Amino acid sequence: ENINQVLNKYHENGINIKDISQTILEEIFTMIMIVDLKDIAIENSDIVEKLNKLSDDLGVSITIQHTDLFNAMHRI
Repeated sequence: ENINQVLNKYHENGINIKDISQTILEEIFTMIMIVDLKDIAIENSDIVEKLNKLSDDLGVSITIQHTDLFNAMHRI
């Protein structure tokens, strides 16, 4: 149910999901989504605000970061 609420929030704001990866890390469900923000309906700062509110409402952690930063952090 939480996942559907996140996906609905993305859809409402024109966020296109390109890929999803899911796994369990140390007994914690983890999902990584690659999204396209080029056709979004709102400002980037508003997306962060809406996702922060949604994460508080759902009791989960939602983080958004640029692909370049993600790739630099996860390079072996």
